[in-house]
Amino acid sequence: MEASKSDPNLSYDVCVAYLEDASPKLHPPPTNLEDLVIVSIQINKSNGTNLVSIVSKLLKNKSFDPYTKACLRDCFELYSDSLSDLDDAVSAFKSMDLFTAIVKLSAVLDNTVTCEDQFKDKKGVRLVTVKLELNHGG
Repeated sequence: MEASKSDPNLSYDVCVAYLEDASPKLHPPPTNLEDLVIVSIQINKSNGTNLVSIVSKLLKNKSFDPYTKACLRDCFELYSDSLSDLDDAVSAFKSMDLFTAIVKLSAVLDNTVTCEDQFKDKKGVRLVTVKLELNHGG
């Protein structure tokens, strides 16, 4: 909870909701903090994989202007790199190399912010990022 107070990229409520949603589906369920860290990284990897797929489909849309296409290509690369960083973070965390795990997770956050910020650079271009929302209803 303390980290979410000092970092605008973190939301305590979103983190708790994701973990509560995922935990009952896991066998065996997480029993300690280390398990929850791994689960949260795996959730992010799943979401990232979905984003890469969505951006790939958006890139095939011929109606976007060249600037938006360039932003989408950059986002595709950034999100793809993030998938590898998430794998590396899990490996580092499991081997208790916490410095490397933090560096890799920070890179994922930076990639997301970089992608989103590109769309703010040109007036009139709206962010075409899909917002991942928890679907508690089905």
